[in-house]
Amino acid sequence: MKTIGERINYLRTKNKLTMDELSLLIGKKKSNLSSYENGKYEPSAQTIIALCETFKVSADWLLTGKSNNDSFDLRTKAIISLIKDLTDKDIDDVIDFLKYKQFKHKTINNNMTVQITEQTFKGKVVPLAGRVAAGTPIMSLAEHDKLIPVPKEDSRVDFALTIKGDSMQPLFNDGSIIFIKKQETLENGEIGVFEIDGEFTCKKFKKTDYHISLESINTTYSPIIITEEEYTNRNFRIIGKVYINN
Repeated sequence: MKTIGERINYLRTKNKLTMDELSLLIGKKKSNLSSYENGKYEPSAQTIIALCETFKVSADWLLTGKSNNDSFDLRTKAIISLIKDLTDKDIDDVIDFLKYKQFKHKTINNNMTVQITEQTFKGKVVPLAGRVAAGTPIMSLAEHDKLIPVPKEDSRVDFALTIKGDSMQPLFNDGSIIFIKKQETLENGEIGVFEIDGEFTCKKFKKTDYHISLESINTTYSPIIITEEEYTNRNFRIIGKVYINN
């Protein structure tokens, strides 16, 4: 491993993290992380510190590859001693639980996608049911086996979706996870998920006496107008309300 990008890629893949997951852990965009790994840019000092803290490696090793003290604190050593005799399945369960705890303590805009089961922890989980467009509506909403933890154990939400597109920036970025409560009505100004002609989109809801306007936060996108006639003919329906974590 000759470059810092190669060492970042090594650490990420060794720890079985996707680019999305690592970008959330260190508070950087996925595109930035990709540039680091590809050698296009070098990370800032702040990012290097975040990577070292995340992977428990020295800055010397990350920068030069010449030294790695692998210095663990006593609590880390205690954890290792406890899990070393467990089965592979039990170790996977422990890792999932630790990822969940890590998820709960991260104060970041996007939500981390974690493969987890009801048996792994006692918090609320919901299905990650596919992608929803933040842009042109897309046909991608289905039942999935993947479960993710709900921020703040919010019992109101029923399922989660992955944002595809940039029309809801800066509130939601491409790849963000949103949490939805199933309901058939919305108040003006609330953000929801909608079905239009069998396709799905995430927009801000606004209703007038004449039509429904589905509006993007990114002002480069025009609103989607649903007239009273189209409300019936276009198979339009409200899927649910998006809950925003403060």
